[in-house]
Amino acid sequence: MAKCDGRRFIDTFVSPLIKSNPDLKCYTEYYTKNQEWVSPDNLAIKEEEMAHQGWDSRISDSTYIISILRDPIERAASWYAMVVDNKVKVKIGSRKETNLQLDKNKFIDFVEKNTRFHNYYSKMILNDFTNNGSIIFDNSPLEDKENIKLISSRLKKINLIFRMKDLAYINDADISKKIISELECNNFHADLEKNKNSSPYTLPASKLLYNSLTQEDKEKLSEYLKLDYAIYNDDSLFWKP
Repeated sequence: MAKCDGRRFIDTFVSPLIKSNPDLKCYTEYYTKNQEWVSPDNLAIKEEEMAHQGWDSRISDSTYIISILRDPIERAASWYAMVVDNKVKVKIGSRKETNLQLDKNKFIDFVEKNTRFHNYYSKMILNDFTNNGSIIFDNSPLEDKENIKLISSRLKKINLIFRMKDLAYINDADISKKIISELECNNFHADLEKNKNSSPYTLPASKLLYNSLTQEDKEKLSEYLKLDYAIYNDDSLFWKP
């Protein structure tokens, strides 16, 4: 899922896991635009060659799946901040860090008008890029009761789901032990060096934007995220040690 701190998780857990277990075939959440999976030997593929594509038909009963979910409105705020940031960088012709000042009313209006932001998690779990392309711009598949059942069944196939906010409080060693135990693989240790000085909020503006929202604002936005909040608020789906 985009904007849910997946890269930090890959750096911290997936990369050392693969190094200790070279026979494991790893599909990260990044699917390259030339339709090739990221190689386990090259997780640091160029950003412009990656895309988040959701579920995939090549997932089998033997696939071990890990996912991270973020508060849906907080995730939308982060995604919106990235969209604005990218537009600013294109306009000024620079990739240097920007100092964004985001207007919450423009954000709310943007979410209302852009179906890509509506029930993003649900559509990504339903989306099968290999067969159908991307449906994240289209809300109509979520009106089909059979698709809702499919989303529910796929959620149950995910072996390990975290809330992004919980990762800050779960001991890294407990996560490693959990993965090792369930995969019955070689031991590995979480790599805490690469991201030790970074924040989950890549753009500080996204946190400021989220914190500026009133309860009334959040209730308005949640109308477009009902299915995602049903998933996010279901404690039975998430692992805690």
